[in-house]
Amino acid sequence: MRRFLEASFILTLSIVFTVLIMVVIFPRHARGGAEPAFEGPGIAPAVFIDGTHRRPGTPGATKAPTFADQVKGAGCPYLAAMAAASRCPATRPSDTTSICPYLRDLHRQEIEDKKSSLLNAVRKSSTDVYITRQTNFKIKATVANVGPSNSSSFEVGFYLNKFLDSNQIGDLVTISSLNSGQSLVVEKITTIESSGDYRIFVVVDPASLISEINENNNTLFRDLQIKLKSDLMVDDIQFKYDEIENGEETKINVTIMNQGETDSESYTLKVYDGDPEKPASKQIGQNIIVDNGLKAKMSKTDSLNWNTTLGGWHEIWAVIECDNQEPVNNDKGFARIYVKTKPDLTVTKITTNKEKEEILTEDAVEITVSYSNLGDTSAKNFIIEFWDGPTDDPENKPINTTSVSIQHGNGKENISISHEFYVPGNHHITVIIDPDNTIDEFLSQ
Repeated sequence: MRRFLEASFILTLSIVFTVLIMVVIFPRHARGGAEPAFEGPGIAPAVFIDGTHRRPGTPGATKAPTFADQVKGAGCPYLAAMAAASRCPATRPSDTTSICPYLRDLHRQEIEDKKSSLLNAVRKSSTDVYITRQTNFKIKATVANVGPSNSSSFEVGFYLNKFLDSNQIGDLVTISSLNSGQSLVVEKITTIESSGDYRIFVVVDPASLISEINENNNTLFRDLQIKLKSDLMVDDIQFKYDEIENGEETKINVTIMNQGETDSESYTLKVYDGDPEKPASKQIGQNIIVDNGLKAKMSKTDSLNWNTTLGGWHEIWAVIECDNQEPVNNDKGFARIYVKTKPDLTVTKITTNKEKEEILTEDAVEITVSYSNLGDTSAKNFIIEFWDGPTDDPENKPINTTSVSIQHGNGKENISISHEFYVPGNHHITVIIDPDNTIDEFLSQ
């Protein structure tokens, strides 16, 4: 009949990860079908007192309860089971020099291995150590033969969550033989697809084909946690100013968040004006490289400056490049911003009220100019000059100057003046808007 000894430890590990498990087997030294007994060189019945095993019959030894009662009362169920199966009359020795090597090694191997594993689990339970899903990791199991006889061929199985054939991890590992007192390490590489809490079992001789002294110590397990990989996402894109004009510099702030359960590797942030998958897209500034990555559940904001000459709507895209991430399509995003064009004053048309009539000297002629502001923003407090003749002649002066308090963006206006011509002949009328360039225009020509 098989009984299982299970010891639970929570253990989180790195990407190349090792789960250390000690499983002990006790091949039985068969003796013509007789009941199992401890036999072999240097082996003698022993008792358990304060963590040591002393050979009975030494000077000062006295009668005591049975060996099974002794070791059971001392908290050693493994030795108690073994003593109950043997013919070991327990006595209480006082000699401290005569120690049974077989039982001593057995007990200390079991108990001390537990202690070291517990300490190991505590040290490795830090949040800095983990296994990520879909990542290969290695399980190492140390198998020892602490029985008095050499073992024949046997198998070792690895199982996920339950000791069932359907939960077996890969193939069974066959060990051709294992001499008494020897141990070896059996390894298995595997991966787990989903995050969560898991238990890895290692079972020696799962089919119970080897006759052993103790069937209670062929199984051990370790608990481990599988975490999500890092998951960097573009969480937010903000602009320093809600409204900007073309030609003005503004700051773009991009916030990256790690939604995963593990810290990310180094990553690169790229920002584009326009969808980066389209040819018209242009990268803004240089790559932002974050060498130390981003911790799980944390966010980080990086900034860069942007200056565009193109007005209208812009899609500002942020793209994250990082390896070993969760396959979630959230590593890029965009925000829209409207860039207003600066004022762009232009003369569109000049007409007179006597287009089809003959104009005589000293006739009052009405001259009308049509002009527009092609920009999105208003132009305020500028003048319009009317010239008769060349504008670069120092002797020539404007025939009229009209002040305008405001011209709204994308607006059109007409202004008319009256002028009398005293010199006969052809006249060339020129109109100049904002001749002193007091308005900051996108195009001043």
